[in-house]
Amino acid sequence: MLVYRDGELVHNWVRVDWEAGKAGIEELLDHHHILPRSTSHSRNLGLPSDDEDDLIWSDDEDGLI
Repeated sequence: MLVYRDGELVHNWVRVDWEAGKAGIEELLDHHHILPRSTSHSRNLGLPSDDEDDLIWSDDEDGLI
């Protein structure tokens, strides 16, 4: 994982899961002040949840919806 701040590389981890350990990736990012300071930030780091469909599928042969 590469972390840039204002266009400058500030952190790089080859195996962020190893670095995070049992505390988890979110705790690692919070510890390094990478996550925004907000009481309402998502537990999924801004990624779509598994319940959200981010792709629209079409059964049409030409792919048009």
